[in-house]
Amino acid sequence: MSLPLALEPLRLLTSLALPALAPALVSMALARMLLVRLRPASPRLWLALVRLLVAPLGLVGLELLPPRGPVAGRPIGAPSGKASRSSLGLATAAGLDERPGEIPGLGPIGAAVARAAITAQHRGAAWRFAVVDTAGYLLLAGPLRRRPHSTSRAPAVRGGVVELHLTLAELQHHTTHPDPHLPGWAGVLAEITAAWADRDRLRRLLTAHPQARFARGQLADHIRIRDPHCIGPGCTRPARRSDLDHTREHGRGGRTLAANIGPACKRHHPDKDRGWTLDQPEPGIFVWISPLGRTYRTRGEPIRPDLPDPDPAPENTETTEVTEESAAQLDRRLRRWEQRILEPSVTRTPRPPPEPEQPRDDEPPPF
Repeated sequence: MSLPLALEPLRLLTSLALPALAPALVSMALARMLLVRLRPASPRLWLALVRLLVAPLGLVGLELLPPRGPVAGRPIGAPSGKASRSSLGLATAAGLDERPGEIPGLGPIGAAVARAAITAQHRGAAWRFAVVDTAGYLLLAGPLRRRPHSTSRAPAVRGGVVELHLTLAELQHHTTHPDPHLPGWAGVLAEITAAWADRDRLRRLLTAHPQARFARGQLADHIRIRDPHCIGPGCTRPARRSDLDHTREHGRGGRTLAANIGPACKRHHPDKDRGWTLDQPEPGIFVWISPLGRTYRTRGEPIRPDLPDPDPAPENTETTEVTEESAAQLDRRLRRWEQRILEPSVTRTPRPPPEPEQPRDDEPPPF
């Protein structure tokens, strides 16, 4: 019986794989079985399925398989094609400062590395913005549909998340005083400005489904940006690997709102059933009470932490030449309190040897 026309690519792959037919026989049989059962509508789907099944074997001569090894033309240090999650300031992404970025779960990264990462994720990643207060805590978050203009030819990366954060003062400054160094970011800033002007409606969307069993969509994104880690005392597990837990249980009347939900890992999620009490007096602030009555207050780390102040400049910036005389004076001052251990003292007289003790007559015998 002749094979359908759509199975011709499979026959071609089989003929090309004759030198390596022995290790590929099982994979080809599995591929044909799945092809017959699934029956994709497009021949390209047939090829994609065969490529997925045969690629782990590394067959020689199959031009349909993706090339292995380093991609030609990619510089050292460029993104390798693996999706990641990057968080950095908008000014850093635009090249206005060198503030470090961050990969949640891994730690801070240099500004140049962060810019290279988001350049590769220009189209394939989900972009979000976060407007924070002066302390770095979240005021408003939302998705970004616009992208900055880029002429880079870096390899594209599919998947991942890019989070751009900026303070409210920075947003107002860029809105009232457009920076000439941000020509490619005008569309992104305009979208963030429009979202901040419509913040009341966006916040009402977070409370659209208070009776829902689980937090999804914009509410889930808002909570994970507000609380990047588990809310348990001392826990640093990322929020994306934690459950969105109701502070007051949903089965006991707890509503699905930002003021009643926080990320809790597998370790701290069931603590409320072990005698612990959890309360959220303000959105993002959690109070734990242990079975022994001890209170632990937790809050997520700031999205934009403050950087330490730079070292102050020396008062006298003029360089002075150190002379040999001043160096000698410094050496004498440092050695003034040094004890001369190796030099014997000339004034010390040797002590006489101790006299041997005479046995006492009134002492009892030792046996």
